[in-house]
Amino acid sequence: MSEQQVETEKAAAPPPPPEFTYTWGRHNETMEALSLGQMARRVPSALRQTARLALAVNRTAFHVLIAAQVLGGICTAAALAAVSRAMVPLLAGDGVRERISDALWPLVIAAAMTALGALASLASGSAARRLNPGMATLADLAMVDAHMDVELAAYDAPDFTERSEAAETGSARSAMLLQDALGFTGGLIDMIAVASVLAVVHPVLLPLLLLSVVPRGLGSVYAARLDYRLHNQTIASRNIKHMMRWHLTTPKLADELRGNSMRPYAHHWYAAVCERIDSRMVASAPRYLVVHLIAAAASGVFVVATYGALAGLVVGGYMALAAAGTAIVAMRTSTAALSQLVVYGAAMFQHALYLGDYTAFVEEAAEKSGPRGPR
Repeated sequence: MSEQQVETEKAAAPPPPPEFTYTWGRHNETMEALSLGQMARRVPSALRQTARLALAVNRTAFHVLIAAQVLGGICTAAALAAVSRAMVPLLAGDGVRERISDALWPLVIAAAMTALGALASLASGSAARRLNPGMATLADLAMVDAHMDVELAAYDAPDFTERSEAAETGSARSAMLLQDALGFTGGLIDMIAVASVLAVVHPVLLPLLLLSVVPRGLGSVYAARLDYRLHNQTIASRNIKHMMRWHLTTPKLADELRGNSMRPYAHHWYAAVCERIDSRMVASAPRYLVVHLIAAAASGVFVVATYGALAGLVVGGYMALAAAGTAIVAMRTSTAALSQLVVYGAAMFQHALYLGDYTAFVEEAAEKSGPRGPR
């Protein structure tokens, strides 16, 4: 291809689409300025909204879910207490036969509590599966009603479509809301149960474990804020993308695209908007990597310090070997509970951000809805 042909094609190419921005910046700026304490206070609001939706769908299933979660926490505490009772004869007894005999009943109780806790987990999961579809439908119907009830003049507002798109994301999140709330409250209950046992073994171990999870928690919260920022940066472009896709693929406009030679221009716009969204998502990847690396490294330091403190207490004679064995079991259980708490807590915080968009849109739509007659 000659240089003249290349120049001709460049001149013939349509101009790129303008930069689309999310015009409802007030809400975004509020989210960006949140402190850690304010973010933590948003999680209970997401839990309350989850409870309201679940109760509206099926009160019996919701009560079964709560009872099963509480029972699971009780079983965790009871199993750890039984293991603690079994550790004394196992690690400090005389003969092998006597050790096993003395530890048998505590181990049987620990196994029974573990099995009962597993059944409670199955019961809560089953209740959640009965609640999830109805919760998603309720949130979706609220969005549909908001669009149908609002006055037509609201559609002419320059930011109505963008706020509707943001609210749709919050509505879609309701399908994941209960599972993440289940994981968060389960981790919280297990952590309380384990902490009660670990604090009895030695009070210094619990704060060290809590410190080990703080960096991961901060990292997860910061990553959630990055997600929300990226979401807001691409809302307007994604809205244009969806509209352009409809124009390009609907049979109603197929003859217009061909008869008016609009295909190259419309396709160029669609591809350019897709590339713009993709480039922003790819560009954000290094920031996520740095956040998670720093959080994992800081958390690892505290975990090593926790096990070092445990070894120092045993060597210095401040803790019996049997108590150290119980502490190791409790620490492993509490580490899993803390990880669950952090992961699902960050998810609930992220849900709270998007649910804020959803709630604000539905409330504003209700304010802009006029009276309706029966006919």
